[in-house]
Amino acid sequence: MLEFEGVCNFDRAKNGLVPVRVDTWENFVFVNLDGKAMLLKDFLGAIPGIVAPLQLTKKMKYSTAASTR
Repeated sequence: MLEFEGVCNFDRAKNGLVPVRVDTWENFVFVNLDGKAMLLKDFLGAIPGIVAPLQLTKKMKYSTAASTR
């Protein structure tokens, strides 16, 4: 790539992107940099079942009365 031409001691093989584990739960994205860590579903354990009644993915619409001062 042109932007790295002439850069001293730059080795593209040593400075590229590294693979990471990415997972989702509800509307959240989790990026795990530790390749030895447990899977997200194992880490969360019973939490998804516990918070399911909160309906985190359900869009809520609230309206409030404006103040007339």
